[in-house]
This record gives sequence, C-alpha cells and structure tokens, in this order.
Amino acid sequence: MHRPAREICTLVCVLEVLFHAYMGLPAIGMVLYGAGHVWLYLRYRRLIPLMAGHAVFDLTFGPFMLLPFSYRIALVIPYAVAWWISGRLRAAAARETPFPEPSTADIDAPAPEDRTSARSA
Repeated sequence: MHRPAREICTLVCVLEVLFHAYMGLPAIGMVLYGAGHVWLYLRYRRLIPLMAGHAVFDLTFGPFMLLPFSYRIALVIPYAVAWWISGRLRAAAARETPFPEPSTADIDAPAPEDRTSARSA
C-alpha cells in the first residue's frame, strides 16, 4: 500500500506542528522543518542521518527551548554571526591556497598507455 509523496509530506508537516504546539505561534515554522525532512528523505532515501541530526539539534539547542522566545532570539544572533564569520574565513583560506606546481617528474613520465606499448615491443 503506497501513498503519494504529497500525502506523506502533508502528514509529516501536520504532525510536526501538532507535536510542537507547546511552542505557540513559532510552531507554524515547523512546517518548513518537516518539509525539509521529507525532501531530504525523498532525495537520499536515508532515515538515520535525519534522526542523528535531530538528536544533535536537541542536545545542543534543546536547553534553549526552556527560555522565553526573545532570549532565544538574542542567543541565536551570536551563533549566526560566528557561523557567518567562520564561513567567510574558510572561503578566504580556500582562495589563498595555491595549487601545487607540477614537478618535472610528472611532466617527463610517460603516459600509462605509453608504458604498456613499450613493454609489449
């Protein structure tokens, strides 16, 4: 018995919102979270990475859920800025890393097909 993907997506999104209804109005944002999970599952057909990601999220950001919403926003801003800065630093480091110059041994070595033809001769 197979269900269409849109029915599964709708059910997952509705369940996400209902399960997180204690959050109040921000629970509506869980529709995007549920839709993202469905999209990732339909694309990669793997469930364990989604479960592991959810567990990591709960362990790292779970305690923040006990705080009032305004405090959570105030705590998220430094994390977002640090993430943005680290991404910029990684991108700058990747641009500064030059490609290694080819050595003369690589240039003078015969191609693999040349080696086989030299052995057979």
